[in-house]
Parts: sequence; C-alpha cells; structure tokens
Amino acid sequence: MPVQSCSTSRKAEARLVTESGVINAAGRSTDLWLEVDRRLCGGAQGLDAGLRLIPTLISRFFHFIYSLVCSFDIKGNHRMADSGVETAKRKSSGTKQSGQKGKKQASEDGRLLLLSGPPGAGKSTVAKELIEISPNRTVYIEGDMFWQFIAKRGENPLPRQANSRLVIKSMMLAALPFIRGGYFVILDFTIGPWHLNLIPEPLKTVAFDYVILGPSQKICAKREGMKKDGGVGDYGATYHDLYEAFCNLGDYERYAIRDDEADAKTFAQRIWEVVNSGSHRLDVSKLGSD
Repeated sequence: MPVQSCSTSRKAEARLVTESGVINAAGRSTDLWLEVDRRLCGGAQGLDAGLRLIPTLISRFFHFIYSLVCSFDIKGNHRMADSGVETAKRKSSGTKQSGQKGKKQASEDGRLLLLSGPPGAGKSTVAKELIEISPNRTVYIEGDMFWQFIAKRGENPLPRQANSRLVIKSMMLAALPFIRGGYFVILDFTIGPWHLNLIPEPLKTVAFDYVILGPSQKICAKREGMKKDGGVGDYGATYHDLYEAFCNLGDYERYAIRDDEADAKTFAQRIWEVVNSGSHRLDVSKLGSD
C-alpha cells in the first residue's frame, strides 16, 4: 500500500474541506459530517483523510455553539437596551408633562388633614371614626408617639418648647411620602396657628386641611382624666394658657368646630364634610417659615 506523504495528506484534507463547503462564512457543519463519513468508508487513504477532518469538525462544532451563545447574549442585550431607551423616553415624557402642570399638580397626589385642638379635645377618638368612614387609602399619624423617639435628653436637655418644635416638624415630614403616594393622611396633634410656620417647605405643595376641635375646658379636663395614664391631674393648672390660646384663635376661628354635645361619630362626619367641601383648606403657601 503506497504511503501518503504528510504534504499530500494536508493537501487532500484541504481539498476535502474546501469541497465540502464547511469552512465558509456560514460555518455549516452538515457537509463536513457527510464528507468524513464518505472518506472513512473510502479505504485506507480515505480513512486517513477522514480522520484528519475530525479535529476540524470538533473545532467547528464548538465555534458554532459559541456563536449561538454570543448571538443570544447580544440580541438579549439589545432587547434590554431598547427597553431601557423606551423606559427612559417614557420617564422623560412624564417628567416634562409633570413640569408643565407645576407644583399644583403635585398636591393632587394625596391630602393632609391636620386635626388639632387642646389636650382632651377628643382628637384621637374622632380620628378613629374618620378612618372608619374614609373611602380612601388612609394613614393615621398620632403625633404624641413622636415624643417617644427622644430616647435620651442628655446632660444639657433642650427646653420643652424646642423639643416640641422638632417633634412637630418630624411628624409633618413623616406624612409627606404617604401624601405623595396618594394617601389621605390624618395628623393628630396639638398644633395651634402659632405653630403653622413650622410646616416644612415640601408640605406647602400638598392639599392641606386644618380642623381644630374646641370643646369646653370642662369636657377637655374630663377626657384628659379618663386617659390610661390618668392624664396630668389638674388640667386647669397645667394647660390653662394653652387652652386659652385655643379659645382665642382670631382669624383661625373659622377652622374650629365647637360642640360639647356631639359624639365622635358626628364630629367625624362633620369633619369629612368640611374636608370634601374645601371650606377648611389651608393655604400653606402663604405661611412664613421657621
């Protein structure tokens, strides 16, 4: 049997590969398989040439798999990129539209009801009834809870008035994300007109209703004494000045509801009516800042 030289064998392999049409831009492997099969069955010379094609076949196979993976990744990335562009366009468009509507539009996301009055006015009890009748998503912030966040007053404690201002600012800022999320927020705390300058600037773009409960001092003292902790004891001595301030509201009297006979449910219904009518809407944009 004549022995085929290495150079002859390489030429034969090159010819076979070229004839099979495998090594081309398309990278097709089917013809190569057929060529290997034909040469393996074609005697010793064909066997030798066919065996030489196997490494090429294996290489081409892995190249084909690699190309598929790369193609899938590139296409996937393109789809993700396209999606990102569309999302960015939508966000950009939404931002422009929002900017055109201005700050007033931002106030329509939700609303804040500041439910105020002296200690013992029944704010918390009325707030619970308001939650029951509210058809909207509702958040209730009990302002007194914010006092508990002051864990330690230190060796040089702030005066109570200074702490009170910090507490009021904190609870108002806590309400802001809920308002922007479309919630009706009830903020229950003793905030008189003299504290309205503490309203943070971001809150001056939201719908803001102000209701002051103003029962008689006798009723307030009675309710204060019914609290779980027993209240403050002598209501008149402790809250006299504060109560008197709520009795002399001046221009803010129109935000007050004074009734010793109505129960909590009746109060809640009346408050809901004035909130919906807009009669107790507070124009906070005209208020000064602390």
